[in-house]
Amino acid sequence: MKFLLLAIATLVWASYVQAAEGVQWRSDYSKAVQEAAATKRPMLLDFGTVACVYCRKLDATTFRDPGVIRLLNERFVPIKIDGDRDLKLVQAMRIESYPTLVVAGPDGSVLSTNPGYLDASGMMRFLQGGLVKVPKSLNRVAPSGREKDGPSVLLEQAKRDLKDGFYLCCVERCDRLIRLHPTSAESDKARQIAQQAASAGGDKSREVLAILRRSR
Repeated sequence: MKFLLLAIATLVWASYVQAAEGVQWRSDYSKAVQEAAATKRPMLLDFGTVACVYCRKLDATTFRDPGVIRLLNERFVPIKIDGDRDLKLVQAMRIESYPTLVVAGPDGSVLSTNPGYLDASGMMRFLQGGLVKVPKSLNRVAPSGREKDGPSVLLEQAKRDLKDGFYLCCVERCDRLIRLHPTSAESDKARQIAQQAASAGGDKSREVLAILRRSR
C-alpha cells in the first residue's frame, strides 16, 4: 500500500513538473549544481509539494509567461524540488512553507529567497534581482574565458535585454562588459545603455547601477 501511494505521488509530481510548459526544468539537484558551476549560471530552486495549491498556480500561470520562460532558460538552471521527498535539502535550505523560490549562485551560495506565490512581473523582478548578485558568486568560480564574455556578444545581449524590458539584467550585463573590457569601444556604448536601462527600470534599476559603480 505504501509503495502504491509513493508511486502515485511520484507520478503526480512528475505531471506538475511537466505542466509548466516551456521551462526546461531539471529534477536532479546534484547534476544541476554541476551544470551551474560549469555554465556559470545561477540556479532557480522551486520548492513545492504535490498538495500545494499555489505551487500548481505557479506552474499554471507564472511559469507559462513567455518572458519568465525565456529568462529562466537563457540565464538560469531551473530545478524543481519535491519538499516531501528531498527532506535533507529542505532542512539545509531552511524551507518552512511552499512554494518557496531560491536563487543560488554558480557556487551554490543562496543569493535570494522568496516564500510564496509570485505573478509574472514579481517573478521577473525576483529573478533579475538575483542575477545582479551573481558577479560576487562568480568570484568563487574559476573563469572560463569563453566567447560568450566577449565585448560584442555582451553588448548585443544588453541591447536585447533593454529592448525586451529586462532592465536589471541589462544593467548587470553592461557592468560585466565594462569590468571585463574597460578599454573596448563597446564599454562606452555599454555605459549609455546602462543609463537608459536604469532610467526605464525605475528606482530599483537606478539603485543597482549605483551599487555596481561603487563596487568597481
